[in-house]
Amino acid sequence: MKNLIILSAFLTSSVFYAQDQAANVDHIETTTTKTTSVKVNGEKIERKVKVNTKAETPITFEKQADGTLDRKNNPTKIEREISIDNDNDPFYDETTKEVFYTYNDNNYTFTSNDTGFVINTMENEQLSKHAKALKLNNSNRYLFKSDKLTGVGYFNAEGNFVIEYYDPEKDALVTKTYLSK
Repeated sequence: MKNLIILSAFLTSSVFYAQDQAANVDHIETTTTKTTSVKVNGEKIERKVKVNTKAETPITFEKQADGTLDRKNNPTKIEREISIDNDNDPFYDETTKEVFYTYNDNNYTFTSNDTGFVINTMENEQLSKHAKALKLNNSNRYLFKSDKLTGVGYFNAEGNFVIEYYDPEKDALVTKTYLSK
């Protein structure tokens, strides 16, 4: 009986702790699916594109001089997963994940691929390749390569992408951080 009471107290406190942690994030998720029908060799084939977008914003407050609390303007992490079905089976044939980041007030899209991910940016309303990151063997580190620099990148605890590289002009290790949106 004593063990049952201790177990129920532990489970109850775990549930309250989990609910408290979830309450500190504003979470929005939307899914849209578009279906088109085409005839290929006389056979009708439905093609589907499903876009699942998730946005998470941490909720934090700042205490003002008059004692009131103001909500801080925190960055929103946006993830988009695009799934494409090109045939009549019930499974999606291709899936692409994108995550959005900012650096120096520029917006970047990280798009996953088989070897790591590609970093794109919008220039003159055109998507252009900024850099690529190749996942290193069995680690959470990436070889980062752009036209201007080569370094090692990783995702920190806040979900930001951090790049470390050697700058010969400064003769020092330099760190750049892409902030999750």
